[in-house]
Amino acid sequence: MKSVLAVIATAVAAGCATPGTSTEKVVGSAPAADAGQVQSVALETVDAAQSPVEAARCSLRNDKGSWEIRTPGSASVMRSTRPLEIVCLKPGYRVFVHATESQGDLVGSLFKGAAIGGAATAVVATPLLAIPVFGPLIYAGTVGGTALLGGTVSAVVDHDKGTPYRYPDRLVLPLTPEPGGRR
Repeated sequence: MKSVLAVIATAVAAGCATPGTSTEKVVGSAPAADAGQVQSVALETVDAAQSPVEAARCSLRNDKGSWEIRTPGSASVMRSTRPLEIVCLKPGYRVFVHATESQGDLVGSLFKGAAIGGAATAVVATPLLAIPVFGPLIYAGTVGGTALLGGTVSAVVDHDKGTPYRYPDRLVLPLTPEPGGRR
């Protein structure tokens, strides 16, 4: 019942969009995501003189989902290791096709996991320091091993989710007029 109400509310909200404003439509099914997996990408289309070309229909797609907007506008896309493929259509202009690569930083995820895993183990393993001679060695091995394992697990999980990767926040897409086409 709740899902039916959610679909109706979405349809009503989509029907109430103000003309001339950008709208975003998620095409197909995209998996549920947390805030770290979603990024806003703004699109603007321009002609050869860098003048805005409004109301071009653009489709954005990666391995996590697909989205449609009208320019100028923005889409909340799922982050991914894969390129973001963009196709824009506007009567009187050639079809625009572009793929933009994601940029990523797995080192940050590795250090985050190592810090969290090492810190948690350091607190829990503190009683090992009371053991004479081998206690500090066991403590160091336990904390170090957990930090290494935690960092590796964190980097793998973040990589699978796409959270350390980003697309450019804003893309200006040049549209080429069709020869003899109307605009």
